[in-house]
Amino acid sequence: MNNLIKKTITLNENILMILAVIYIYSSIFIFFFGYLKPYISIPVAIITSYILYRLVKKLFKRTPKTIKIPLPSIFLLFLIILLLGYLIGWGGWTKQNSDWNKHNAVLHDLSERDWPVVYENSDQKSMLSYYIAAYLVPAIAGKITSSFHVAELSLYIWNVIGLILLLLFLLLFFSASTYKKFFAVIFSFIFFSGTLILAQSLCHIFYENFDSLGDLHYLKNSNFSILLQYSSFEAMLRWVFPQIITPCLAAMLLLMNKKRIDLYAPIILPILLYSSFSFIGLVIIFASYAIYALFRQKTTVLKQIFSIDNILSIISLGAIVVLYLIGNLLGKKPDTISFGLIEYGNEFGFYLIFCLSMFGIQALLIHKNYKKDPIFIFTILLLIIIPFFKLGLNNDFVMRASIIPLFIFFTYCLKFLFISKNFSSFSGGVLVTLLFIGAIYPLGEIIQNINSNEFGTHQREDNFKTLEKYANEGLDCADDLKYNYYAYDLENNFFYQYLSNK
Repeated sequence: MNNLIKKTITLNENILMILAVIYIYSSIFIFFFGYLKPYISIPVAIITSYILYRLVKKLFKRTPKTIKIPLPSIFLLFLIILLLGYLIGWGGWTKQNSDWNKHNAVLHDLSERDWPVVYENSDQKSMLSYYIAAYLVPAIAGKITSSFHVAELSLYIWNVIGLILLLLFLLLFFSASTYKKFFAVIFSFIFFSGTLILAQSLCHIFYENFDSLGDLHYLKNSNFSILLQYSSFEAMLRWVFPQIITPCLAAMLLLMNKKRIDLYAPIILPILLYSSFSFIGLVIIFASYAIYALFRQKTTVLKQIFSIDNILSIISLGAIVVLYLIGNLLGKKPDTISFGLIEYGNEFGFYLIFCLSMFGIQALLIHKNYKKDPIFIFTILLLIIIPFFKLGLNNDFVMRASIIPLFIFFTYCLKFLFISKNFSSFSGGVLVTLLFIGAIYPLGEIIQNINSNEFGTHQREDNFKTLEKYANEGLDCADDLKYNYYAYDLENNFFYQYLSNK
């Protein structure tokens, strides 16, 4: 037993990068062969395989970073993530939130219908046009077995694998080889959040037009003209797992290889099929870094930007995914869910309180260490800009375009604390205090789930069954249900008519 406790396992950067590439691109290849005509899917798959070969070959040229982790830590990590997934609703064994009506409907349709998924509701025909990548591997399992239960169990397992891989990257990134650092990385990630409770308390004091004290997610006014949310990581994993797990894996690859601008496109582009909002965050931050680097080393960086890897990725994978999604993204939308600006008017204080509480105070505490770091600067600027915009009934843009900058900001906060002198400093103490305050709401959400469950019974949130029932622009239902998931006008849809394996 003592020998087992003392045994270690080596985390190797190169091995983790290979596993991340496999995880990210498994769904992409399934999409190629499941959605495209063979004379398109085969050459695109060959081109993509060639790009990935070059990607791995280039990344392997350097000496990889390695750390030794106690073997019991790996078992603990597996058990923690398995339990977390169980408690927040993965697999349907504990209470699922309302978003799972959509998740389960997408999984049903991908598991039980032909690809591409086409709907016929009354006199209108449409195609499922959505970020479906996170569902594809589990959907294949459901198709093979003709069982939705197998599909949802596979989704649970697939999410656990992805999240464990992401956390192994974080352990390596922070050289967390001790139990103290191990637990600090794992639990600070799960419960990372801005101090929403502080923002709500301040707004409650200074504004009468306020309606979100005690709300675990939002800062909003009473008439809902201002609706802001920078979600905790626990909430993201609970509500929008496709938009955090794989996109953050890509962000880790980029953070660990930020100077390899020649490899940006193969790492970033597949995320468009996982989450358009997370894709936006990745593109803005790392495109800004590439422009910054271009002004410093014009010739070298220009060659990297126009590398064969970037160009081939854009004209193959990038073009295919954009054409698949464009019927939805550019389709006519009602004003209620269209992109626009938030009009703060006399309530601009909401914005200031939100920014200070959710990331601003923390950024001020650590900025002295990173004020010359362009990634840190671009991340903070993006977090400052995002709350000026709105999109969707619940302002999904602010909620989800913030995922990647919040994740990158998290890495800077933890990096700051892992420097011993900073941890024991005044700034370190205040930052730790803010992190604990921020953890109150996500921890409370997990406790709510524990208290409201009969464990061991299946509690699937599956009222939709299929998205076909909402696939008609003339229906009398919420606008987001009619427009978020579909490409209409299939007769003029290039992807459906010429590329899809219909």
